[in-house]
Amino acid sequence: MQTRTADRIYSLADGEGQAYWFVGALLQRKAGGAETEGRFAMLDQTMPPDYAVPRHIHVEEDEAWYVLEGSMTFYCGKRVIVAVERTWVFAPRGVVHTFEVGEDGARALTFS
Repeated sequence: MQTRTADRIYSLADGEGQAYWFVGALLQRKAGGAETEGRFAMLDQTMPPDYAVPRHIHVEEDEAWYVLEGSMTFYCGKRVIVAVERTWVFAPRGVVHTFEVGEDGARALTFS
């Protein structure tokens, strides 16, 4: 049975959503495959100073970040992007990427 579009409408305030720790960062799931029929996911990430993730690649989905607080340095392919508050960064699928959080920590929305 297909869910009506109107039945899928919802909202989450700041601090709401499933929260969990992942490799030292607090992630709060705002949307996932179940809510978007697999179209995208969105996480609110709070990361400590100098936090970093290993270089990796996504084969099936693009990934993007919107920095809310602090600063992050992104390494996407051969590009280096220093992102401060209110900066959008986009990495298309198939591009090796990673990021490092600045000395004051950071908070960002991640879309994939």
